[in-house]
Amino acid sequence: STFQGTRQHDAQEFLRFLLDGLHEDLNKICGNPPYQELKDIAGEAESDTAARWWAVHRGRNDSAIMDIFCGQLKSCVSCLKCGHTSKVFDPFMDLSLNVPAPGSSIGGAASISLVDCLNRFIKEETLTGSERFYCSHCK
Repeated sequence: STFQGTRQHDAQEFLRFLLDGLHEDLNKICGNPPYQELKDIAGEAESDTAARWWAVHRGRNDSAIMDIFCGQLKSCVSCLKCGHTSKVFDPFMDLSLNVPAPGSSIGGAASISLVDCLNRFIKEETLTGSERFYCSHCK
């Protein structure tokens, strides 16, 4: 019923819906373990931080779908005022890559490669206005 009617849906929406449904049915974790807020640990190696975040995620999600499709995305946000950097390691089952039209002002080149799209995805950006980073250190 989710994909019936006149609403437009794309392949990515369907893939997310399908993978999520399969994961829910195949998840070996019974019940709903309590939520754990993950906080920065001063001096912790980045690889240890990523492993800690991954362990918490896998403590709630254990299925063949997670084994095959799930990855971890590191995001860093730095305060332009005090320089504090916040890092999170979020799980993902797919990446939404913008694919600019060849020759567009965004793409510029005659053809666009997957590497070009990935480089654009990981490109540093400055958050402004309503998207501006709220820093807990300098408030």
